[in-house]
Amino acid sequence: MVLGSLIELWFKMVQKKKTDEKRTLLNWILNVLLILLLIIGAYLLIARILGHSPTDFQLILWVVGFFGTAMLKIFSLIYNLNREMGEIKMNIKNSFNKIKTDVKDIKTVVSGK
Repeated sequence: MVLGSLIELWFKMVQKKKTDEKRTLLNWILNVLLILLLIIGAYLLIARILGHSPTDFQLILWVVGFFGTAMLKIFSLIYNLNREMGEIKMNIKNSFNKIKTDVKDIKTVVSGK
């Protein structure tokens, strides 16, 4: 019985680690993409100011790419925050259930039943 629960716990930990690694890789890719797009945007802005004039289509593509990547990054951050809040909520709920059982145990000891 104990061995089965230990194996189940180990399996859950391995799955969580794999999903955390995927999220870390996704965050890293989004960060690199945002930095590259910022560098390209700075180049396009400087070229526009100095008269080398990138086309309007190039500027529109940069804006769409930058804001699209920024939106993906924000969605990723919100998803991680939502997941963490859910874990906190479950921990609080479990803590109150433990307190409830402890209070019941104390009442039975005090009342002598």
